[in-house]
Amino acid sequence: MNKRKKILYGLVVVIFLLIITGLVRKKGVKSVEQTYEEMPVTVRVSRAETYNIKETLTAAGSIKPFSEVVVYSKTTGVVERIFVVEGQYVKKGEIIAQIDYTKSTLAVQQLESQVKAAEANISGLKRDYERMQKLYIEGVISQKKWDDIQTAYDVAVHNLDGLKAQLSLAKVHLEDTRIVAPISGTVMKKFIDEGEIITDASMMKNAPLVAIADISRVKVVAPLAEVELGRIVKGKKAEVRVDAYPEKVFYGDVYKISPFVDPITRTIEIEVVVDNPGQILKPGMFVRVEIIVKTHKGAVVVPEKAVFTEEDKSYVFVVDGSIVKKREVKTGMVEDGYIEITEGLSGGEKVVVEGGIGLEDGSKVEVIE
Repeated sequence: MNKRKKILYGLVVVIFLLIITGLVRKKGVKSVEQTYEEMPVTVRVSRAETYNIKETLTAAGSIKPFSEVVVYSKTTGVVERIFVVEGQYVKKGEIIAQIDYTKSTLAVQQLESQVKAAEANISGLKRDYERMQKLYIEGVISQKKWDDIQTAYDVAVHNLDGLKAQLSLAKVHLEDTRIVAPISGTVMKKFIDEGEIITDASMMKNAPLVAIADISRVKVVAPLAEVELGRIVKGKKAEVRVDAYPEKVFYGDVYKISPFVDPITRTIEIEVVVDNPGQILKPGMFVRVEIIVKTHKGAVVVPEKAVFTEEDKSYVFVVDGSIVKKREVKTGMVEDGYIEITEGLSGGEKVVVEGGIGLEDGSKVEVIE
């Protein structure tokens, strides 16, 4: 082979190698690109559900008795008996204390005896009065004698009336010595012990005997910002939770809305009445209360993390087979990590809740529910 042929042959070989290398590279790039385009994104999805979603106002407050009465003595004397202890349940009208009852009882008995004696005396005077009256009419006795009879009889009647008035007063005093519960409830505090003496001075200082509270129902007292005033009315339903019973929800109603706004805190005080079976809610407990402003029944809801926002518009990625479709939606109320979808989504549709970063309309996905 001459030199010229060798050069030509070498050029052919080089060109052939370049062509082969180019094809291999082109095929390799295409294969990578094809592999990349077909690789699905792993996502976790959740179905859109339908249930009743609530809009609430949340506040923190404390528990107070539904009604509370501090009981005072109406009379002075020695505290003979205290019939109750703290924490005891008493019924309305039940005796809770006794003050100088024995002495007052004796006073009533003494006056009752005096009244009986006075009535017997008048009975005799009345017979004399009627007999002397006939004699006076017949002219047998003098005017002076008749006047003396009349005077004695009138004085006896007057004395009897006075004794009866004293007896009535003594009986009232006797009733006052036995203090009764003005309401049914639990004895929250006992302020006095047996053997102590209640004087006029101590009564003037308003020394109480016991405090009784009705906690079969309780009031939840909480402040709300004044801007919320237009959203709440009496009768609104409320849910109450306390740290002592984290798994339990207590239900009540808005019972009272304060007629004025606190000028310092700019809040308005509300009261929610809650039934208290077993009296497990105690006055003074810290509570969290949610007032249900409105409820949407049968609302379509998805987890909040399924919704993202672009330029003031909300979107979700709806799974359709092995691809996702980017869909604009309108949202409503939010509750416990779920958001209401008012337009753009139906119940039962699957939406992406995890792995949605970088997704576009039409992206291929591998679904994990």
